[in-house]
This record gives sequence, C-alpha cells and structure tokens, in this order.
Amino acid sequence: MQDRDPIVHTFSNDFSGPDDRNIMLTIYTSEADSPPIAWPNPLIQKLCNIECKVDIPWASMREMRDPSGNLLRCREAKGLALSMSFGGAPKWTLKAGGQTKEQEVDVNYV
Repeated sequence: MQDRDPIVHTFSNDFSGPDDRNIMLTIYTSEADSPPIAWPNPLIQKLCNIECKVDIPWASMREMRDPSGNLLRCREAKGLALSMSFGGAPKWTLKAGGQTKEQEVDVNYV
C-alpha cells in the first residue's frame, strides 16, 4: 500500500472563541466488504483519536448566526483536510484553509 495516493477527508469545524484552535477527531474502521450504514454497528471499531491545533486566524473564519440571524460567538473554519498516507506506518496530516502547511497531530491508537 506504500505507492497509493493518500486518503483525504475534507471537513469544516466550529471554534468557540479566538483562543480555541483545537480539533479532536475520532477515526473508525471496519473490515466489512461494504461500508456499514447503521450506527452503532458491531462491524465498526474505533481505530484512533487525532488531536491537533490549527493555525487559522480568527478574523478569517466565517461568522455564524442562529436561525433568527443573531451573530454567534463561534466561527467556522472551512477547507480543513485530514489525510493519511502509508509508508510502513500510517502518517496523518492536517491541512488548514488555503495553506499547504501541514499541522502537527497527536495520534492515540486504541
């Protein structure tokens, strides 16, 4: 599997304030032939938790509003991409926003 392209998952994340830059992701795996669609499912196993801190300026994040249009304190960061590549052991990287800078991630396998 070393020569394959990285597996990439793009997502957005809400941050509660200017000092909040932490993301916690839980990665699940399954050995089923086709992806299980129901949750919870005994075919789905927790693989690891990934914690990282993104380097995106608060001012560049999208402001969020409630259904009435009132401005919320939290903001949304789009354009986040978690990727996993293989080179003997999985290598996890997070790319934030339009930057190509890879963020440090802490991986805790279960």
